[in-house]
Amino acid sequence: MAQKYDLSIDMHADFGTDASDPQNTVVELIAEKTIERGYEGRVSLGHVTTLGSIDPEVAEPIFEKLAKAQVTIVPLPATDMFMNGQAERKNKPRGMAPVKAMLEKGVNVAYSSNNIRNAFTPFGDANLVTVGYLLQVSQQMGSAKERSQVVEMATTSPAKTLELTDTHGIEVGKHADLNIFDSHTIRDFINDQSKLRYVMKKGEILVKNEYYTELNALLEDE
Repeated sequence: MAQKYDLSIDMHADFGTDASDPQNTVVELIAEKTIERGYEGRVSLGHVTTLGSIDPEVAEPIFEKLAKAQVTIVPLPATDMFMNGQAERKNKPRGMAPVKAMLEKGVNVAYSSNNIRNAFTPFGDANLVTVGYLLQVSQQMGSAKERSQVVEMATTSPAKTLELTDTHGIEVGKHADLNIFDSHTIRDFINDQSKLRYVMKKGEILVKNEYYTELNALLEDE
């Protein structure tokens, strides 16, 4: 149907931690079908948490197929970690796709918030800065390069899978759709939990937030 109407595809797949369960291991088949049908770059998959439970030597060729098929993987950290492993009594798994391993193989990885304050994820406010912090901690992405990659996973990577590369970005001729935050460096943007200052759409300011801080000096005893 997607091919008939020339539409991209987004699916949730492989949600679980049991790699022996066939229903949890369809990502490789999806990648193969994507290439077979010539739909490279037009498929995205959410969750795929079972990939985190597969032996690295088995998972590596799957990552290579995902990269070749240009399938975007979208971890949903809050839901993935909350839902997975609840039945385990010890050594509870992180229950997430192996982000770093996939990035190393050239897979396009974005992330999102998924459900908000319902049975699947009983917390959150759709703030991707908060979700990014959760992702970089859970995936042990602590270096300056890795922290910058997390920012890319909320900006350029989703723009790629949403086919917005012609309009996304800070370049002449682009749409100037921007969120402006109070932060000095990309690598510390997530760590700082930076405040949102402006929301712009096609160069027009839609939202402006002002933050006020007052520091009162302690009075010295006379």
